[in-house]
Amino acid sequence: GRARALAIAYPSTPTKLHAMFGNICRHVCKREAEQGDAVDSRAFEAEVALRKAAEARASLAEQKALLLEAFTRGSSQNDRAVEVPVPLAGISSMDTDKGDLLMGDVPDSELEQDYDLVIIGGGPAGVAGALEAAALGRRTLLVDKPKFPTKSGGVDLFFGAPTGLFSKALREAGKKVDIKSMKAQGLYDNVIWGQIQGMCLNMASMNAQNQLSHLAQFKIAYLQAHATIVAPRKIFVKREDGSHCIVTAEKILVTTGSKAMRPSEIPFDDERIFDSDTVNTLSFLPDSVVILGAGIIAIEYA
Repeated sequence: GRARALAIAYPSTPTKLHAMFGNICRHVCKREAEQGDAVDSRAFEAEVALRKAAEARASLAEQKALLLEAFTRGSSQNDRAVEVPVPLAGISSMDTDKGDLLMGDVPDSELEQDYDLVIIGGGPAGVAGALEAAALGRRTLLVDKPKFPTKSGGVDLFFGAPTGLFSKALREAGKKVDIKSMKAQGLYDNVIWGQIQGMCLNMASMNAQNQLSHLAQFKIAYLQAHATIVAPRKIFVKREDGSHCIVTAEKILVTTGSKAMRPSEIPFDDERIFDSDTVNTLSFLPDSVVILGAGIIAIEYA
């Protein structure tokens, strides 16, 4: 229509104007077609992502149920254990262009190819190192053994978590929960403690999904497995299902973190006396707590 209008306004050069605006119209139509294809492609990717998210949610729900069962098995004998609903955080699709490949798995065909860097350990240092290497164009693999058993292809709630995850989550939950008010309403201690545990688990799951999303954006391979360095540049990785292979890397970064010190003179029983790692299995709301130590984790628990 614009081409015809300009041709009428400038009748001396109708042929040139028609040719010029004809090219413009073809270009616009081509762009609209490309945009339509892009919309279709995004719709397909969204459908695949929703399917992957549903599978991940199911796995995450199962893992949370196991953790909640461990947390609540020591409830007061006078209070009947109550199931506390834990809202599930959304799980992003990690890598939809690999077909039905499960989260935390890498095909052997890719593992057989040499990597520039293999990182052992999925804590904050391991994730940060993987992102930095990927940003520099290095082919990177991150191997991490889940802290708790997960369903095949499931999310490890503690993946990418900072040191003392439970203390930090508990601190944030403590800012939002008024224990005295809840007790005044007649709520049992195990119900209050279950609510706090649910909040901590939600924070952990949101952190894990964010870290996994970052790995996916930078095209970093993530493998849930136990890793052992068997020779220079050689790493033996064993998955939870027993399958294994040898991975070759130019560089190896070990970021496995540390464990809490347990002095022999302290009778740890993980029922009344815990360390900073096992206290997340505390199954009841204590009336009082004694904390030995004055580091950052101890201060957060205090």
